[in-house]
Amino acid sequence: MNGNVLEQLSAGVKLILFLLITALAAGCASVSTDPDEGGLLGGIKGLSTGEYEQRRAAREQRLAALQRFNKNLKEEQDTLDESITIRKGDIERLEANLDDLGKVIESLRSDIEADSRVGSKVETARLQIQTKLELIELQLEELRAANEQGLIEKEALQREYRRLDKEAEQLWELYADLI
Repeated sequence: MNGNVLEQLSAGVKLILFLLITALAAGCASVSTDPDEGGLLGGIKGLSTGEYEQRRAAREQRLAALQRFNKNLKEEQDTLDESITIRKGDIERLEANLDDLGKVIESLRSDIEADSRVGSKVETARLQIQTKLELIELQLEELRAANEQGLIEKEALQREYRRLDKEAEQLWELYADLI
């Protein structure tokens, strides 16, 4: 048993061994290196050809790309969430301002209605004062005319004139207060 192991085997054993190695090599050539499909022979072939390592590296690259993509999406989501929060605050402030403006408008409407009522009263009072002033002016004219005719005594005329003048002055003050 000094020689080579193959030399010591018989020709039949060598043939069987050759056929076995050939069948094994042929079986490995058509076996998938995908661990889900290839089984033991596929695993041996994948390890020996380096396909497992290539598949692992490709998957790691794909994972890294997906993680970067996910990180970018997360950053974009954070930015959008912040923007939404800001916009919600803006909307709340605008709604509050809108409510305040609605109250101001309602107050102004009330003021306008009140002013219109006051304006109507002022106009009525103005017309009454104007009518009284015209009446006083007519009375004064009558007194002057009567005085010119000598029908009224001077003293009575002066009293009536002062009374009418004072009443006219009070009416003007009242009118000024109304305006």
